[in-house]
Amino acid sequence: MEFYLLIALIIVTTVAIFAIQNAHVVTIHFLFWHFEGSLVLYLLSFFTAGLITALLLTLPGRLKKRRAYREKIEALEKDIARAKPPEEKTPGSPPAI
Repeated sequence: MEFYLLIALIIVTTVAIFAIQNAHVVTIHFLFWHFEGSLVLYLLSFFTAGLITALLLTLPGRLKKRRAYREKIEALEKDIARAKPPEEKTPGSPPAI
């Protein structure tokens, strides 16, 4: 987990530095539309859109793995419960009244 956090921090820092150093006004041409704005705004917007898209695309697989892990844990807990010997009552003194 710490490794992924470090990688994410490096990527975000790199994107931020790149965006700050490229603060020019640019024109984006898409089909029949033309958008003019700051390169920083476009870079951060597209980076965020890509990040959200990647998270949404990987979500079903992660949820499926989580469900499989839960089922495996439940099965192993049942195996452990079955493997335990029943508690034996030891003869001792009678209960106090």
